[in-house]
Amino acid sequence: MSLRAFDVIAELAEHIKESSSQLHNKFLDENIQGGTTLVVLLVFEETYAVLSVGDSHAYIAQDKIMVQINQDDVWENLPENRNLSETEKKNDQRYGKLTMAAVFDNPIEIKITKGILKKNDMFVVCSDGGYKYCPSKNMNKYAAIRFENKSTERILNDIQKEIIKNGAGDNYSVIVCK
Repeated sequence: MSLRAFDVIAELAEHIKESSSQLHNKFLDENIQGGTTLVVLLVFEETYAVLSVGDSHAYIAQDKIMVQINQDDVWENLPENRNLSETEKKNDQRYGKLTMAAVFDNPIEIKITKGILKKNDMFVVCSDGGYKYCPSKNMNKYAAIRFENKSTERILNDIQKEIIKNGAGDNYSVIVCK
């Protein structure tokens, strides 16, 4: 990854932190509660970076397999919970609870994941309304396994149909790019 790409990523992260902090303070002044999750995909030359806060997801499809490339800011992913079994985590009432959201928390910690692009890589970026109503195995079926013969519009339409069929209504955001 070039020095220029690192500079762009660092500057973007700082702008996100500043904006979140300003909104946090404005919300405090006006006695408003609110926050948001955030996931940003940056493609730069032969590299990519994902910046995230909260539980929105970024996936990469390489070699017909799609994997999440960022980590959710949720209770079960906290460092102090690493020694708990999956059963212990899932049985805890805090399972799945956000531990950080932009605007709501101040300051925020932005997670940054970087990688090298390969030919035919594809990304899916989505809010929780997307991945909760189109589980990863189905997302993989629509996006990764069949992406070679489909346009991004067709893949997005397939994912959207699944999301709506499973009851998401209008609470979702999905972006597909190759």
